[in-house]
Amino acid sequence: MADLLKEVRAYRRTVGSESTTNISRKELRDQAHGLASTWRFGLRKELGLHPAFSEDLLARYDQLFEKLLKLSLGPNRRNTYLAVLEDVAKRFRKDLVIPAHTVAAESDEPTVWESFLEDLPEGIEGEYFRESIECAKANLLRSAAVMGWCACVDQIQRSLVGVGLNRFNKTSEQLAAKTKGRFKRFNKKFVVGSLSELRAQVFDDDLLVVVEGMGFIDNNQYRRLRACLDMRNQAAHPGEAPITPYNLMSFFSDIVEMVLNNPSFRS
Repeated sequence: MADLLKEVRAYRRTVGSESTTNISRKELRDQAHGLASTWRFGLRKELGLHPAFSEDLLARYDQLFEKLLKLSLGPNRRNTYLAVLEDVAKRFRKDLVIPAHTVAAESDEPTVWESFLEDLPEGIEGEYFRESIECAKANLLRSAAVMGWCACVDQIQRSLVGVGLNRFNKTSEQLAAKTKGRFKRFNKKFVVGSLSELRAQVFDDDLLVVVEGMGFIDNNQYRRLRACLDMRNQAAHPGEAPITPYNLMSFFSDIVEMVLNNPSFRS
């Protein structure tokens, strides 16, 4: 939350330093669009779940960021940008940042992130998922996505060792032999005999294909988990795609429901 305030203030300084009457450069308009999206699809959803923040208060900021979004759609006056940004910044800390810290310090209730741990069977949590949750609580969302995917893959790999890696090897060979249908482009035959070899030799995307072929997941689940892998990759490499709390909640929900809480993946 404090990070968004810093970005708003920095953007206000940038706009204020422009010598033109209108803000028309695409890169500047894209920054305004990004700030509005961070509020709308990330922070707003998180604050809306907490009774400490009234709907009237949040609606005020909804309106301000909506104005900023509309300004970003085309060339608009620099002074109009500055007025909106000033309205956002002048009470943001008092209205949102300080109450959020106070509520967090006083509350003994589990956070929304910790609620994902409550959905797991006993013994399934694992150190990777716990570390992922701790990253999310500290607002290290990219790190949370990376460690969350580690938890997902670790559970899959250990489950495969539990059922026997010969079955995994045989399935990869069968899929590689197909010339029609869903797996016709898959051409990798694996011969792994230990957890260490599985980790070293089988890429995560190939792992998902083979476990689908084994019947542990269906194609819809494969596609959703493949999207989780994409988010992990985006989080682990520099780029412009943000990881918002809303993104991460969906990510956690998918790996908990389809892997960590899936009886097929019990080691």
